[in-house]
Amino acid sequence: MPNVDAVKVVPEADASALVDFTLKLPMGKIKKYRLRMRAKSGPGQVADPMETGRMKTGMIEALIFDKDGTLFDFRLSWGAWTRSLLAELGDADGRLAQVLGYDAALNDFAADSPVIAMTTPEIADILLPHLPGLGLDELLERMNQLSADAPMVPAVDLPAVLGALRARGLKLGLATNDTEAPARRHLAGAGVLELFD
Repeated sequence: MPNVDAVKVVPEADASALVDFTLKLPMGKIKKYRLRMRAKSGPGQVADPMETGRMKTGMIEALIFDKDGTLFDFRLSWGAWTRSLLAELGDADGRLAQVLGYDAALNDFAADSPVIAMTTPEIADILLPHLPGLGLDELLERMNQLSADAPMVPAVDLPAVLGALRARGLKLGLATNDTEAPARRHLAGAGVLELFD
């Protein structure tokens, strides 16, 4: 799983702040994200986070969720995808499972598995040298189709939880290493796509 390596907050003149996150991912990958945060209350004021049972939009306006491992159970959901991919690619000797850091007997992933923290194109790049005769475009198409069809297992009652957050006036966003079409399909399948902005 990703680990936060560094967080840097840079106050801005307009009472906002830039927040830079640096994440260390498996296999030596590093990803950086930048958020701009703005308080709606004036300087020196403390916003009350609750007002008659509803969260004020002045303090927190939006929440961004990671899809896999937060909204959906990673091991159960992506274990099924990985088994399907390995079966389609004919991994009878377990060589590709090893490349992906996947233990089929335990339906579990090694901490440094590329499936945990890499995008579909990055995973395809790792697999391609082990698949003579298969082109990158064809592999990506197969992986994306399997991804879209993967049975996502919600970690919680997503319509209830996300619906309650929307009812409090919060905007919802999604961050994921998955490609957009499968991510939208997964959210739709869970009945929550329309809750996201």
